[in-house]
Order: sequence, then structure tokens, then C-alpha cells
Amino acid sequence: MNYGIKLVTAPEKLPVTVAEAKAYARVEASSTEEDALFSSLIQAAVTLAESYLNRYLITQTHDLTLDCFPSSDTGVIYLPKAPVQSITSITYVDDNGATQTWGASNYLLDNKQDPARLTAAYNISYPSIREQLNSVTIRHVVGYGIEPTDVPETIRTAIKLLVGEMFNTRQQSVYGVSVAEVSITAERLLSIHRLQRFD
Repeated sequence: MNYGIKLVTAPEKLPVTVAEAKAYARVEASSTEEDALFSSLIQAAVTLAESYLNRYLITQTHDLTLDCFPSSDTGVIYLPKAPVQSITSITYVDDNGATQTWGASNYLLDNKQDPARLTAAYNISYPSIREQLNSVTIRHVVGYGIEPTDVPETIRTAIKLLVGEMFNTRQQSVYGVSVAEVSITAERLLSIHRLQRFD
């Protein structure tokens, strides 16, 4: 099933603080000269980690867009990124071209496993929709929590390792490469939590 994911509300924090990254890289805490650089490197490391993991780390909201609902009422929609906290809304374009909201009592979310699953509730049918691109939008909240410490420590350690390596090898480009190319140790730490893609 074709889908797209768009960020709606960004996380308010990063899973590793500048102070933590500086301490890991053995940079003097009282010096603020490199703080902007560390912030940039943390964001790059988080992007690498999230892409590899197929997970979002700090709480944020995304829109998942689909061209259609499943063809049968027992069909399952897999939410491709984890961990899913909740569904905010499900909207769809009806046969007349109007955008409608599908009430929360009409569907069930199973987020006790990864990837999370969404189905129509018992004895409920998926709505009839107009056949067009991106007819269905599932707005959902993902992430481990709002605080850095909500993220598993193995993931946070991998991010600090990535930041430390990028800080110490600033002349080498790391953007767009795999985690394995940046650090075998970081990859091993992240692989514990890696979610296989459901496309």
C-alpha cells in the first residue's frame, strides 16, 4: 500500500542534550563555543538513527496519507513508524469530494506491538471514499515520550557515539551514509530496537 508521512508537530526536545554530547566527546562543559555545532550534530545523528530504526524518538505528530482504505472490513492498516502513542484523527475524502472525519468509535488501534495496527471496529465498515491520491489521512502521535530519558538508553548511547565521531571527524562528510559506515558499534546498539519496514 502506498503511503506518505508528513511531520505536523515537531518534537520539543532532542533525545540527547548538548551537555551530554559534550561530556561524551570530552569537551569542556563551561565552553559554549561549540554548542551550535553540537546541536547540529545531534540533529544529524537523530536523523540517521530514526531512519535506520524506522522509529521516532521524542513525542511528535505525523500525518500518514493513503490512497484508500483496505479492500475488506477486516483489512489491517500498519502504521509504518513506531512507537505509536495514539490516533488524533482519521479523515477521508468521500464520494462527493468532501473531507469527512471518521469517528474514533469506528476504529481500533493496536499499539501493543510494533508496527502498530489499525482496523475497523467490530461490525463497522470502512467508509466509501473517492478514488484519488491521498484520500485518507491518519494523524497520529509517535515517540517514546517527551523527555530525553524516555528514549531507551542504548539508543541515546548510540546517538552520543555518532555525535562524538562526527565531532572528531568534521572534515569527513557523514550525511547520507548508512549508520554502519559511521560506526559499527552504534549500528549494533541501534539494531536492538530496529523495526523492519512494512511497505
